[in-house]
Amino acid sequence: MQEASNHVSAEVERQAQKVELLAAVVLHVLVTEGHEGIDADQVARAVERDHDNDDQRGEVAAALQLLAEEDLARLEGERWRPTRAALAAARLSF
Repeated sequence: MQEASNHVSAEVERQAQKVELLAAVVLHVLVTEGHEGIDADQVARAVERDHDNDDQRGEVAAALQLLAEEDLARLEGERWRPTRAALAAARLSF
């Protein structure tokens, strides 16, 4: 029973890391291409995800949601934009 629990816990951790890594790539897309706004399908294509695949579209949605929770992206209508905090952080990292 403990072994199954450890396996599930490890899988949850891997999925969380996957979303965090994808969020970093999505943030880069928003900062470099999304000043005027970019919709979720455009983000999916930019990060080489199939916007017609429900699982991959879900991964992009989770990454965008994580960025929104961290105040690095915001949704305006159907278009995502980087926040001022994201743009400032991007300027500092270059």
